[in-house]
Amino acid sequence: MVILSFLSLFTVEAIQKALHTKTKVQKDIDKNSGLRDALRIMERDINMAFNYRDINIELYNEAQKYRQQQAQGQGANGQPQGTQTGTPSPQGGLTAAQMQANQDPTRFQLKTEKIYTQFLGEPKALNFTSLSNVRMMEDSPMSSQAEIGYSLKPCRTRSNQEQSSNCLWRRVDNYLHDDITKDGQETVLLENVSEFKLRYLGPGRDDEWVDTWMTNERGDDQTKGKFPYAVEITIEIKAEKGKDKPLRMTTVAEISNPNNPPDPTDPNNPNNLNPNGQQPGSPNGQNFNNNVTPSTPASQTPNTGN
Repeated sequence: MVILSFLSLFTVEAIQKALHTKTKVQKDIDKNSGLRDALRIMERDINMAFNYRDINIELYNEAQKYRQQQAQGQGANGQPQGTQTGTPSPQGGLTAAQMQANQDPTRFQLKTEKIYTQFLGEPKALNFTSLSNVRMMEDSPMSSQAEIGYSLKPCRTRSNQEQSSNCLWRRVDNYLHDDITKDGQETVLLENVSEFKLRYLGPGRDDEWVDTWMTNERGDDQTKGKFPYAVEITIEIKAEKGKDKPLRMTTVAEISNPNNPPDPTDPNNPNNLNPNGQQPGSPNGQNFNNNVTPSTPASQTPNTGN
């Protein structure tokens, strides 16, 4: 009888230890899975970040500049042209038609492109436009563009509504606004976040990570109007009181298509022409002036909700 009692006691203790170990392992698995899922969501959004540019306005402005050069008696490379047909003018060898055209200040006026898409990256917050918008209904009147935001703010825990912790929030707005840091629906991705750190790598700064990246008026000449190439994300979840160790993960999310404007100072850019109107590296110095940027699909056109 005594032996059976001891066996029963040992069996109960073994079962309790096994259940405790199982619960602990399950919590670790859930914590790892939750952090990995959050990083995966952030990575997808950043992968599909897109800098919308109106190619029609860009082509129109380039054509206006070319017309102005022609009216001023200059070639495409800014050098004076040869003898012009028509009645010569005593002023600079321009024809009467060219002088009359130059007197109209609005004839060669350029169009200003409205900025719809932005990327506002800070050390602990990120707001940008992305093509990761999901249409819940077929043929719904909305584009693939959306405002996406990530930030660290307090929230009540799911297990105990009376307790709160720092949480990673994801914000989504299906319409693009001038201020992309407001409005939209917010969802908690992670609880008990002790660290949320972001760094950026992009044009002009591709040799070192930086803490901020602003494409609006808050940015400098290297970041204004240009999306970064990649974002480094670091998240740490704090451990329970007196238990375990904090869980920390870091990943790098690449932007698949930043769609930044070409850099005229980049000698490796095939769209840049040398002073003779020739492309660098073109065979026999041939002139290829047929560079046309493909138009943006309709699904990528921003929906401003206006």
